[in-house]
Amino acid sequence: ARWKAATGGRLVTFFHELWATGPPWSSANVLAGLAILQCVRLLRLSVARATSCFRYERLLSHLTRGKGNPVRIPVGANIEPGRPMNPRPWPPNGSQVRVCVFGTPGTRRRALRMLQPALEDLVREGLVRSLVLVGKGPQDSKAEDASLYEWAGKVAVEENFDLGEADVSEVLASCDLSLVSNEWEILHKSGVYAASIAYGLACVIPDCQAPPQRPVLLASEAVRGGVPEDWMRVRLAEQQRLSWPSIVSQWRTMT
Repeated sequence: ARWKAATGGRLVTFFHELWATGPPWSSANVLAGLAILQCVRLLRLSVARATSCFRYERLLSHLTRGKGNPVRIPVGANIEPGRPMNPRPWPPNGSQVRVCVFGTPGTRRRALRMLQPALEDLVREGLVRSLVLVGKGPQDSKAEDASLYEWAGKVAVEENFDLGEADVSEVLASCDLSLVSNEWEILHKSGVYAASIAYGLACVIPDCQAPPQRPVLLASEAVRGGVPEDWMRVRLAEQQRLSWPSIVSQWRTMT
């Protein structure tokens, strides 16, 4: 506020996170009111506002009361393929697939924990050739990670930790299906999801409220249900929407 008053500058704010929540006795709950107030102040100071996902767009629009609603701009991939990648077909037509679990150790553990039933179904149906772990290596003992996927039985587990960008890109390009822990309402703030879409991977997310036409599979659909209507076309449109040229164009229009 002082900077804007002193310079007359234009403030553009991207809200990647909002306020924390928690039980009534937690510090997050105690401080939530103050954090919301600061969001309101930032919204009022900003000449343009953006956020990444449906949930935050809705919460911020409520705070602006319809005046200066935020633009929704998804997070893009930080590891891009060297060539355009077409969406992988699903179901896999009898062939086995490489299942990708990408991200930090915490992100991978959360995805494995939240999507364990879906992955178990895929393994039981004989659809999984290998479980591919990609990203930053665990700082503690690998036993913690091993305990999360030992239920996978005889499925091969590949660890691809602390690789350079080119090697990560090669691993992602070799996969078919990605486990993403974000629900639909916060899906577009996930760099894991953006990378998975860029590489054409079919994505499985936890069961949640989601539109009928969507570029992802819900966990309960991975084996038991059919793909959403017109799925390949919707995935291609999502790939375009999450591309960096599209994201840059949205920023240029907004600012």
